[in-house]
Amino acid sequence: MTDRPDDSETPDPQEEPAPRLPCDDPADSTAGQGWKRGRPPGPEDMTPEFIEVMAKAIAKWHDLSKIVSPALLDGARQIQAQVEAAREAMEPALVNLLTSLASFPKITVPDLTGAGEAVSRLLAKLPRNWPMDDPELIERVFSIVQNEGIPLVWVPRKEIVRQVLQSANRDERIKVLLAHRDEVIQDCRKVLAEVSDGELVIQLPLATSAVDAFADGHNEAAQSLAVVVTETAVSRTFEQNYRSVRNAVKIDNWGDLSMAELRLKTALAAIGPFYTTWFPNSGTPAPTTLSRHVTVHQADAGHYTAGNSIVAVMLMTSIFRAVQESHEQP
Repeated sequence: MTDRPDDSETPDPQEEPAPRLPCDDPADSTAGQGWKRGRPPGPEDMTPEFIEVMAKAIAKWHDLSKIVSPALLDGARQIQAQVEAAREAMEPALVNLLTSLASFPKITVPDLTGAGEAVSRLLAKLPRNWPMDDPELIERVFSIVQNEGIPLVWVPRKEIVRQVLQSANRDERIKVLLAHRDEVIQDCRKVLAEVSDGELVIQLPLATSAVDAFADGHNEAAQSLAVVVTETAVSRTFEQNYRSVRNAVKIDNWGDLSMAELRLKTALAAIGPFYTTWFPNSGTPAPTTLSRHVTVHQADAGHYTAGNSIVAVMLMTSIFRAVQESHEQP
């Protein structure tokens, strides 16, 4: 008995054979160069001959219902209708939008070349030892510097400044500074090492000696020398009497300061309390906070304290660096 092929494999004599594509025959001259059986066509195969053969093959599939389900075709027609309806609905709105945009004034984008560099220069003017991540603390700086005479520009380091600002009152702030005595000394030495201005360099050995005396525990000597050295630097910079200097460094509205002058003027603002005067016959107690007048003219053991000594050394260091910065400005 002769085997017959399965009916499903028997070709229908009435059914037109499926069109051959170039990929069906690697030797077909219409195929792109390098075309191999089983490999999808790539950009290199899109020759004019290939496209023509593809078009003819697709044209023979005139009745898509034989290979695509009617439901799918109906769904595609519905989607096409919905898209067309949406386009018609949106068209008036798009026309109105384009008309409105056309009436907008022309915006000219400014030339920002070099803006980043300018911002960097301004940020570099801010005190590097301030905790800028806490704006509420920074607001306390100004009253502490100007009213209490505690220098907070250039020295001490940021971590100590943060603790000083977090303290409840001046006595607590002085305790914080004394608790970090060694770090404050290191900070003062580091900042003084940056001083290179001609006039200040002459005074620099005395400033260094004041820091050395404080480091060795000689509070009275350190305070006296630091006060005199600070007085010399201030008088040579301002060339005014004490009252004029106090008025010159006083800041009435901190909000009026620009970023460029914030560091310099805040450093100088600590001079105000430094110039507090006192006379024995004034009828008032001698000031307990650092006073240039009492230190130099009215020596009193009660005024030469560890707290006043550390403030004197810090003030001297801060003023030296601030004076140099004032000379560096154009």
